[in-house]
Amino acid sequence: MLIKSSVFFFKDNQPLSSSSKYRTALNERITSPSSFAPKLLFDAVLYVANVTKSDYGAYQCKVENTLGTDTTEITLSGLSK
Repeated sequence: MLIKSSVFFFKDNQPLSSSSKYRTALNERITSPSSFAPKLLFDAVLYVANVTKSDYGAYQCKVENTLGTDTTEITLSGLSK
């Protein structure tokens, strides 16, 4: 049984909706071929078009499903690693 997940992105704690500026994707991959208990990985991706300084800041990603909720944060800056 596959679990339906929902992903939500926020910038500075404000929800982002899909637009020409922001596009989201939730990719799932099966990492174990077992049909009895497949192991799933999910990649939640936020695409930001034409990044400017006003886009810099804290972004949160929240994923929800019947098993629970998980949230993580990343900072977008103009600094390279």
